Amino acid sequence: MMAHNDVNKIDDFDIYMKKGGTNNVDDMLNYISKMGSPELEEPSPAKSESRAARFMVEGADYYMGKYFEQALESFNWSIMEALHPVLEDSPVAQEESTNPQEEEDLFSVPPVRPSKYGGADKGEIRALTRAFACRSLILFDLQLYELSLREVELFFEYACDEEDLSVMQARKAEIIKKLKDIKERDCLDADSANQNKDSHGDHSHSSEPSLQTLRPVDVSLRNEILESFERVEIPKVAECNQSTPALSSALRVSNIEGKGRGIIATRDISPGEIVAVDRAFSAFTQNYDHLPLTCATCLRVSMLPLPCPGCSQVVFCSKSCRDRGLSEDHWLECKIQPQIKEKAFKVTMGACKLLKTFNHAQIDKLTKELRAEEESSSGPDRIKGFSPGGTYSSESYRSFHHLYYDMENRTPKNLFGICKGALRVAKMVTVSGRYFVDDGGKAVTPKMEEFLNLCRTIVVNVEIMLKNSFECGWPDGVKYSGVFPTASLFNHSCYPSVGYKEYGRHMVLFSKLPIKAGEEVTIGYTEPFYYSDRDERRDNLKSYGFTCTCRACKENWYLYQSLPFLELKCTLCHHGTVGAQLVCGDCLNLQKLNEPDGVLEREESEIKSTLELIRNNIVSLEWRKPDKNELDLVSLSKKIELLHKHVAGPCKALMILMNVIDAWI
Repeated sequence: MMAHNDVNKIDDFDIYMKKGGTNNVDDMLNYISKMGSPELEEPSPAKSESRAARFMVEGADYYMGKYFEQALESFNWSIMEALHPVLEDSPVAQEESTNPQEEEDLFSVPPVRPSKYGGADKGEIRALTRAFACRSLILFDLQLYELSLREVELFFEYACDEEDLSVMQARKAEIIKKLKDIKERDCLDADSANQNKDSHGDHSHSSEPSLQTLRPVDVSLRNEILESFERVEIPKVAECNQSTPALSSALRVSNIEGKGRGIIATRDISPGEIVAVDRAFSAFTQNYDHLPLTCATCLRVSMLPLPCPGCSQVVFCSKSCRDRGLSEDHWLECKIQPQIKEKAFKVTMGACKLLKTFNHAQIDKLTKELRAEEESSSGPDRIKGFSPGGTYSSESYRSFHHLYYDMENRTPKNLFGICKGALRVAKMVTVSGRYFVDDGGKAVTPKMEEFLNLCRTIVVNVEIMLKNSFECGWPDGVKYSGVFPTASLFNHSCYPSVGYKEYGRHMVLFSKLPIKAGEEVTIGYTEPFYYSDRDERRDNLKSYGFTCTCRACKENWYLYQSLPFLELKCTLCHHGTVGAQLVCGDCLNLQKLNEPDGVLEREESEIKSTLELIRNNIVSLEWRKPDKNELDLVSLSKKIELLHKHVAGPCKALMILMNVIDAWI
């Protein structure tokens, strides 16, 4: 049996090195694990009825003073802190996935039933039900009757107090009456509108309740709540690659000489095409200040969150997000969330979350198989990360494990610190009773070898995560770091052909330049060439283990302020031309003989109109999505293709149009 150790009393790195320490992870973990052996600390209480009651009183005071926003925040905190009953058994809600799992892929994350969360009896959860009741009251006052009814239904789902039930039955009847009155008024307005349309033309009528009685601050809060319930449609690829479902059929994964894996175009791609939609295998944040309003599953801001039944640190925007979140990467961290928040373990815990709902026996088996694949020339090394059935899934632990990392180039002191953090988090995970379990799911005490295997896995996950994380989230929410196994296969260029945008846990990748069939498709790991000079870019890329040799670096292109506005090349001799001319003076007569159909004249005219558009709207085109009457996406794509075909080198005009693509996706 292992002796559990107090890693907080570990001697510093210098003492380790003086004792003959090496830069080997196993040596470091063995050394750190032998420092002391006190008992494991128990997790602090995840929820507290007393804390929930304090927030309830605070919220009531705000409500009486008509400070609705502050009252709503307090009631949200009360809901998070309140004890929660055990969830009823229900199937995990599976949103449409961009990465369908294969039945034969044992690396797919095993689902966990939500019934394993919560534990209070209905008689112990009055704080929870009363907080739902108070939220419904605020929403009623804001004339958000449908949402108020939602809160009432949540109250009835858990309430058992007869007095409270009687009050809420009356409120439910009042809400239903309000909704009925609005519906009847809408019908009358519709009849009136039809009569007016027949006699005086079309008139628009709003089905919204009258907001004249609300203060401006209440109208603002009302709109904010409504916006948090608006669903944003995530763009999709037109046709998926069958072997790599996150990719468009226009792309494929390939081994590229000198680079390892990369992405190649299988056909010509126009600017503005969606070429991939990936979902984060896992996501974590170091910003815990705004978690009460951020759904842990879709990362959307939620003004009326649902609590995690097991901890007071995580919320969800809906029952479907709650079911998925509880069956994915929140499973392992739920019981130890208080320690994660109180201590500086957030990055390391983010790496531990990547284990999702696997237990130690499953991970030990998987890591042995994956190491064998790495060492075997006949395994998935043909293109790493692909299953035996030939599929690369972003939801598979295999795909995550085979992402690039480089532990050898990390300094010994830095690596020592990561190992210390891994042991700390491994201790907490052991206490949680959810990782080291027997076949029946009962917590067991691990052997030292099993404990160190977990530590080693966490260290490797930290390395993979640090080398392959992208920022994700929503513009109005908390920023997360997410690991996207498919997006991580794209190699870097300081002049990338593809850009990307975050949609919560999803990353949407789109072409910014014309891409020819057979060309490598690239993204930018750092700022593009026109924002920073070559030395600074290369310095920023050192952590990725390569020196960039893209065209922008080879030719040392200028920063944006030094770029020409436009520089075209002669289509015949490829020398520079003047203005928007596509043929230089020396080749003009030859062009007239060889191009009688006027193709170049038409392209010259289109270039002139494009330059006029940019000069007239240079500020707006850089910073906002143009009006469709001004420039639609199809026209924008054609203009980029035209300039890209004829420019002699990088220029402001092309960079501006490429940036406008970002506003359209």
